[in-house]
Amino acid sequence: MNKEAILKSYLDHSKSVILLQANSKKPFGHSWKNLNLTFDQIITHEGNFGFEIPVENLILDIDPRNGGLDSYKNLKENLKVEFIQTVKTPSGGFHIYLKIPDKYKNQKFPKKLTDYPGIDCLTVGHYVVIPPSSIDNKWYSFI
Repeated sequence: MNKEAILKSYLDHSKSVILLQANSKKPFGHSWKNLNLTFDQIITHEGNFGFEIPVENLILDIDPRNGGLDSYKNLKENLKVEFIQTVKTPSGGFHIYLKIPDKYKNQKFPKKLTDYPGIDCLTVGHYVVIPPSSIDNKWYSFI
């Protein structure tokens, strides 16, 4: 998929795309939550991209540098659940996009899972880096 198709897909699925600095995970500007960007503004951006996580989504961010791969294996075994990996990250980790059941929407989730180091839970109020972003010429890509 090319840049335009990827970003259009996020927007078509009601995801709020945000602009990030080039080679960075940091937002482009201080008021990233309050921007109403047009598709032309988004597609011409030269930096990275993210999406603001809506209330119905939870993203598991698995980071191998902090023990995330072992924690992920343990989480799957303990929950007896097979997750679908969604986005490969430049660190060798990955993101798992999940839909939160209605009865759990608007509840607080811990960002760090103390029993599972290297796994972050990203929910409403956070954002996640998306393809076609890159850090040090290593790309975020769909799995």
